Amino acid sequence: MSAVSLERKPLITRDLNKFELEIANLMQKIEVEKSHKSDFEIRQENDKKKAESKVFSESDLDQAAQQTAQDFLDLSTEELQHFKQASRVGGDQENNYRTTKRALDRNLLLLVSEKVGDKEMWILPQGKRKEGETLRDTAERVLKDKCGNLLKAKFLGNAPCGFYKYKYPKAKQGETMGAKIFFFKAQILDGNVELNGGPCQDFHWATRREMEKLPHEYLKAIRLFLIDEEH
Repeated sequence: MSAVSLERKPLITRDLNKFELEIANLMQKIEVEKSHKSDFEIRQENDKKKAESKVFSESDLDQAAQQTAQDFLDLSTEELQHFKQASRVGGDQENNYRTTKRALDRNLLLLVSEKVGDKEMWILPQGKRKEGETLRDTAERVLKDKCGNLLKAKFLGNAPCGFYKYKYPKAKQGETMGAKIFFFKAQILDGNVELNGGPCQDFHWATRREMEKLPHEYLKAIRLFLIDEEH
C-alpha cells in the first residue's frame, strides 16, 4: 500500500519565543550602537545647525520652502499611527479545519476520515497498489482518487520516506498476516479536497498538535519523517 504525507508549509514566520526575542533585541541594540549615521540623521543635524546659525544664504532660503527632516519625520509618524498590521492567524478561517488558510505560521498535514475495517479512523490518504504500478504511481493515484482533481500537489522524490506495518485481525488473516504502508511526501501547490460522497468522508488540515487524533503507532511512524516544531 502507498500513503501520501501531503503538507502545506508555513506561509509566515512564527512569533519569536522568549529566548529568540532577547537575542533579537540584543542584536538590534548592538547594530544601533555600531552603525553609521543614516542619511536622515545627517539631514536632521544639518537642519539643526542651519537653524541655530541664523545665517542663511540664498540657497538655504530656497531649500526652506522644501520639506525639512522634521517635516518628513512628522508625516512618517502620522502615517505609522494609521498603519495596521495584517493578522498573523487565519481570522474567521482559523477554526475551519477544511481550509489551508489557517495556522499560517505552522505546518499543516492532510488527514482524511475513512472506514478501516469496522472503525472510522483518521489516516493519511492511502490505498492498495495495482498491478503494474510503482509505489509512487500508487501514491499519486490514491491522492487523486481520495481527494479529487482540484487538489494539485508536488511529490518530493520517487522513494518512500517511511513505512508502517500492521497485522490483520486473526479472523481476517489468510495467506497474508498483515500489510505494509509506504509513505510518500508531497506539498500542496493549489486547490483543496473534494468530498462529493467519495471514499473520503471528511478531511482535516491538521497542525502537529492536532495530529494526536491519529492512531498511536501509526502516528509514531509518521513523526519519524516529519520536521518537528514547537507547539
